[in-house]
Amino acid sequence: MLVISNDPDAADWIEDAEVAGDVLPGRASLIGIHAALVHAATDVVVVAWDMPFVPATLLEALRRRLHGSVGAVIPTGAHGLEPACAAYAAGALPHIERRVKTGELKLADLADAIPTVDRMAASDVARFGDPDVVFLNVNHPDDLARAEAIARAL
Repeated sequence: MLVISNDPDAADWIEDAEVAGDVLPGRASLIGIHAALVHAATDVVVVAWDMPFVPATLLEALRRRLHGSVGAVIPTGAHGLEPACAAYAAGALPHIERRVKTGELKLADLADAIPTVDRMAASDVARFGDPDVVFLNVNHPDDLARAEAIARAL
């Protein structure tokens, strides 16, 4: 497991996880995906730190679907593609690097920049759980309250 973070305390977050920082300057999820590909030097499955309900079985399915000429496997959630929880082939690195260097940091546009993206349908994601829960981002106090309620229910 590789944690991408520039936080000096990141080594304490997950026992036995390797920690590496961003390679390119700036603060954006795309810069973190870029760093994961650079440091891993192979295909990666990424999941954003603020997505607490992504099941390991979904991550495994993303990894299995990444093969051959597929540059990325990006699942579809309730609000569209979820590139912060996806599998990226090592070959996607130059496409991602080009976007970072030109300042095109929106994750929502990433699928259009990588040749041969397998867009996992929301119906396929639903086999692993409610996509609205699976891809819940905890970014605000209201999100945290919702996540705590979901965790209690689980």
